[in-house]
Amino acid sequence: MTAHGWCSAYPDCPPAFRHATAKAARFSSGGLLEPLHGAATLHPLTLKANPFRFMRNAVRSTQLASVPPVWQCGFTLMEVMVSLVILSASLLGLAALQALGTRYGNESYFRTQAILQADAIIDRMRANASAAATGHYTPDTIPTGYAKDCAREKCSTRELAVHDLVEWNVLNARLLPDGTGSIGIEDAIFTVRISWREIRAVDGIPEVKSLELSTRL
Repeated sequence: MTAHGWCSAYPDCPPAFRHATAKAARFSSGGLLEPLHGAATLHPLTLKANPFRFMRNAVRSTQLASVPPVWQCGFTLMEVMVSLVILSASLLGLAALQALGTRYGNESYFRTQAILQADAIIDRMRANASAAATGHYTPDTIPTGYAKDCAREKCSTRELAVHDLVEWNVLNARLLPDGTGSIGIEDAIFTVRISWREIRAVDGIPEVKSLELSTRL
């Protein structure tokens, strides 16, 4: 009895045995068994002599063929070290780029504040044009204090000019590092000059920057 016939005679035959013996029962035209998942071909007499051995080998071949290969993967120490070096260089470059961007951003911010401050004092002079025409906004030295708070008390045009200059220079020092301002006049043209100190983005050396704005009232 062949292995296929033996397994067919028992209804409790395992499905793996039944599948394997069904494939083993197919003969080629030369009288040999078809290869079973890479197994060697057997003569029918071998199958008849020892069907249990054939079934065991057939089932084992079927099970091995259905199991996918397992590949071992991992990283070597050299690969990890190279990755760390590349990551460190990238982080250092990113930190330097961020610091440079911050410095350039500060330069832009300070210049914007200086322009706003120059426009503010020009607007104050236009609002008090009589005091500006008599030179109360162009003293040799900017005053550091005023006698009256013109925001709360009634002041003359001269007192208002002093109040405007003091508050303007206080804001210059508050908004700009070491910020100072001065106003000059020549041929009825007023020139507002604001200076401040900042660190250059290229080499990090402190440098005095200034902005001048000229206008005619």
